[in-house]
Amino acid sequence: MREAILLLLLICINANAKTDLWPDGTPIDKWFANTQKVDESQLGKRYVITDYGVGTDSTIVQTAAIQKVIDTAASNGGGAIVVPKGTFLSGALFFKQGTNLIIEEGGKLKGSDRIHDFPILETRIEGQTCKYFTALVNADNINGFTIAGKGTIDGNGHHYWDEFWIRRQWNPECTNKDA
Repeated sequence: MREAILLLLLICINANAKTDLWPDGTPIDKWFANTQKVDESQLGKRYVITDYGVGTDSTIVQTAAIQKVIDTAASNGGGAIVVPKGTFLSGALFFKQGTNLIIEEGGKLKGSDRIHDFPILETRIEGQTCKYFTALVNADNINGFTIAGKGTIDGNGHHYWDEFWIRRQWNPECTNKDA
């Protein structure tokens, strides 16, 4: 009985000591798995996008207006870009050092379904670095970027996935980069 308990204890210790790995076998850094709640008051001055000229019409793509708020915050030392309650349609947004994103409860940052709202730049997709369409939220070469809040980021990619599955019927070898 004592040996069975010892064996079980050793198995449990070994299971807990296991490092989480990416599919390629490299270890996942501990910071990546940190799900500690963010203290939003520590993210700096709040820049509520509707206070800076972003309209509340959920059918109008407002990329330029939202980007202007991000740029304003960055030029003033940073802060939190706040998406309030409502749906705000946008193309690619480029966050800068010192800026963060808060999406309040009931708020939604929704991606445009027009591919030309996402410029082609050097990026990583499917484990490869290549020129490809940018994401809705881009935070390249900055440290400490935080996304917080109880709202939603909706990539609105259903249209693109529909095209992918149609193309996949024609060419089973295609990837989502080919759609």
